[in-house]
Amino acid sequence: MANAAMIGKVKAYLHVDDDADDALLSDLIDAARAYVEDYTGTIWADVELPPAIWSAIMVIVSYHYSNRDAQTDGAQKAAYGCASLLCWPYRSPDCLI
Repeated sequence: MANAAMIGKVKAYLHVDDDADDALLSDLIDAARAYVEDYTGTIWADVELPPAIWSAIMVIVSYHYSNRDAQTDGAQKAAYGCASLLCWPYRSPDCLI
């Protein structure tokens, strides 16, 4: 579950000033983190996230926060492509298939 510090970082990144969307942002952080953990084969629990991993999470959260309806313009591919490139150096050898 996303903690208050994570939510605060994401809100600063997104320029969100109020608390109305904190629950949504928490859910988006959790989903993005799950994607990153699945992609890298690493559980990033209770550790300081490397800047690239944190950036990947923010790219995914930013995409979903800004595009709450279905998108067909390639923006999703761009967001996940960017996140995947940021995570690539952290992939477990078991994920390199």
